Amino acid sequence: MEIIVSKIFDGDGNFIRAFGSLGTAEGQFHGPRGIAIHPANGHLYIADSRNQRIQVFDANGVFVKQWGHIGNGDGQFNSPSGVAIHPNGHVIVSEFNNHRVQVFDVNGNFVHKFGQSGSKDGELQNPQGVGCDPSGLIYVADTMNNRIQVFDHTGTFKAKWGQQGHRDGELNAPFSIDIDAKGNQIIVGDQWNHRYQFFSLADGKYIRKVGQPGKEDGKLLHPRGVALNDKGQLVIADNLNHRIQILG
Repeated sequence: MEIIVSKIFDGDGNFIRAFGSLGTAEGQFHGPRGIAIHPANGHLYIADSRNQRIQVFDANGVFVKQWGHIGNGDGQFNSPSGVAIHPNGHVIVSEFNNHRVQVFDVNGNFVHKFGQSGSKDGELQNPQGVGCDPSGLIYVADTMNNRIQVFDHTGTFKAKWGQQGHRDGELNAPFSIDIDAKGNQIIVGDQWNHRYQFFSLADGKYIRKVGQPGKEDGKLLHPRGVALNDKGQLVIADNLNHRIQILG
């Protein structure tokens, strides 16, 4: 399902506001994917994937700025997917079709990039979710390589874990990442396994899993985005069930 309008709800699921529509003008979307809130200014940074750009809005959904267009040069995009905010304030963007990660300052100025198509250490194949831990390490859902890769703030490869499969700790097209700094763990949306897996930030060791395929409450179909709320619950984009679920 393709989202063309961003909707905001409170912690109990009550609707607050919506913004956006299908299109290419400022404030419109075509296939938005990743979203991150910058702690310095409260702005929402959204990967407007099919419009090949990042759009920025204030907390009320008012358009602030945008950058990017189709291409593979510095600052250009081909299906931007994941967005995360680094502890140093930089905006981290993964690119599904350029097989790389780009780093920008808070104003959208290009800083550096890392990654290229492949399956070796530091190479990426259709990356999607990204996340940053408090130490500044960058975690990338290397989707079609069925693994998580870890880089430092310069883009230097540090570690990896995961392989294709259905057993605990194995992955099948990992899509999203959320960092639980308090719990010292990373939560991975294991899309084609219809579940979320928890791993240790320190060493990538498997901790536990949530979800199984189905349409009933608590079951999932191709889940994508995930975030922890202030109660420590998982807020899940249950993609092919066309709903949001909250699981403890």
